[in-house]
Amino acid sequence: MLIFAVFSLIVYFGMVTQATLGFGSNVLIVTFAAHLLPISEIVPLIVPINIVISGYITWRYRHEINTRFLFRRMLPLMVLGLPLGFLIFVRGSDNSLKTAFGGLIVVLAAIELYRHRRGSEEAEPAAERLPGWLSAGCLFGAGVIHGLYTSGGPLSVYVTSREITEKGEFRATMTALWVTLNAMMTVLYLYKGYLNADNAWKAGLLLIPTVAGIASGIALHDRLPKKTFRMLVYLLLLGSGASLLLAS
Repeated sequence: MLIFAVFSLIVYFGMVTQATLGFGSNVLIVTFAAHLLPISEIVPLIVPINIVISGYITWRYRHEINTRFLFRRMLPLMVLGLPLGFLIFVRGSDNSLKTAFGGLIVVLAAIELYRHRRGSEEAEPAAERLPGWLSAGCLFGAGVIHGLYTSGGPLSVYVTSREITEKGEFRATMTALWVTLNAMMTVLYLYKGYLNADNAWKAGLLLIPTVAGIASGIALHDRLPKKTFRMLVYLLLLGSGASLLLAS
């Protein structure tokens, strides 16, 4: 019961991040909760509740979605990578998943901290648009990672931040992406039995910290400087990813 209470607190802070920035909930939750539970148990629980927060934000700010970039670029490429990532998830051991995920988080967190040190922000282009082949590769890779950890945000944000410059448009477009991808992942988890009657009640209870996180995150969106908030997030991720590598 204590473990689930701590897990719920992690979910709350993850949802605050998602509602504030438009991404980050799954990568934060999986990274920190992997110290408490196997990744194979965590991921199927957080995908359905992520649909709740992403769906709400998508609907509320639907007029800000960049549908052209979303449907012509992001979704097609990420959907192609999704099955490959899920196949690796099904066949991988939990220890190997922790090692791979910890290494990925350390690298991505270090990159983001370096970018922030140079004064860049993810929701504004820190550089010119990526070449077409590199953009496509990153989005395909983001799909693979999302199928594996439901945490394709870092790579997809890396591309999108150079395409969409407005803060609200960025958040709305990213949350619309998560609604679609996580709906697909939920179907896969149900089909493979990862999400079933035995753990569905846990996902239901997690709606409480999810709703609380939505309210807090929306309130923070216009008040907290994004650069400061993201710096703290990636510092925490760097430490947690490193500890996952050591633990595994």
